[in-house]
Amino acid sequence: MLKQRTCPLCENKNAWELPVSGQDKYEIRCETCTIYHLTDGPDEGFINLPKEDRMLLSAYVREQYQKEKMPVHLDQIENFRDIIDDRKR
Repeated sequence: MLKQRTCPLCENKNAWELPVSGQDKYEIRCETCTIYHLTDGPDEGFINLPKEDRMLLSAYVREQYQKEKMPVHLDQIENFRDIIDDRKR
């Protein structure tokens, strides 16, 4: 079921969330970030990230989606930090 929500990365108020059938993740569709997947449950991994870091993740998922035409699955906070560190270099 598609529901409107705020994007956990860029805070766009007009993003959409829908479950991924048969998997423990859900899809976020956002005009800014494009499409990406998160593990089912609260977005706790993003809550403590500074906005600058979330925007780096937004740019990463957008670039990957444009390149691969497949949503990125941001599944663990360790992965978020690796991506952020790589983008800051």
